Amino acid sequence: MELTRARQGLRQHGMKIYKERRTVLGIEADYLCRGYHYEFSMLWGLVKAEILQRIRSYLSISPGGSLEVYNAKEGDGS
Repeated sequence: MELTRARQGLRQHGMKIYKERRTVLGIEADYLCRGYHYEFSMLWGLVKAEILQRIRSYLSISPGGSLEVYNAKEGDGS
């Protein structure tokens, strides 16, 4: 639902994401804004921080509160 609202907001401002890709370093996107082509990239560390912030917001957890995150590379610790 939030993604839909975000895309609608982009459209209202004359923007469209036309290519997205995941790389070793992060996420990259190519987008069109008022006829001009641009690129955007976000490193995985920033992606993780943004996701954690949004999860805390949804769950009403304070920024200092504990939110354990599963890391697929490290496994589940068992």
